[in-house]
Amino acid sequence: MLFRSATPSLEASIKQAAAVGSEPSRCGFELSRNILLGIRKSRARRPDLIVKFGTYLLDHHAQRLGHEVWNVYEQVLVALLEHGKHSEGRGKSKRAVPTGQSEPLATAQDYCNILALQFPKSLRVKRLEAMLWEAKGELDLAMTDYEEILKEDPNHLTALKRQVALLRSRGRRSEERRVGKECRSRW
Repeated sequence: MLFRSATPSLEASIKQAAAVGSEPSRCGFELSRNILLGIRKSRARRPDLIVKFGTYLLDHHAQRLGHEVWNVYEQVLVALLEHGKHSEGRGKSKRAVPTGQSEPLATAQDYCNILALQFPKSLRVKRLEAMLWEAKGELDLAMTDYEEILKEDPNHLTALKRQVALLRSRGRRSEERRVGKECRSRW
């Protein structure tokens, strides 16, 4: 009988990675994958590790990930949006980046395009697109995407919360209260 070994804890995987210099190419497929799995399971907020090990996996081992590849694309895309806010100008990639766009946002856009091609009608991908618009400062486009999500699924809590946050950031208090009240009444 075959038993699948349990995934090591996130802490154990990070220690193991540190022992080989925390360089994804030296850690290899299994350890890099275990780090991402550990972050997902523990719900830790480590966008730095997700970007570092996730982009390595996607660039060098996407086929080996099987169906898990789509979770990794999403995980890395969200981490790029978060990590990109704190690491502007720190990238060392040779990747051509469109004018006016940071490297993390350009990579996030690439990953979002890949997911949109694979899942063209997915509300989950539409939410990622809206988050990308927000990160780029295109708040009207983000709001439009959230509205489209809510037309299809009026109880999509994440879209409702993001709308409230966008309205708050723009100082549109009366609309924020209306959407917030709508959100609370649904839950």
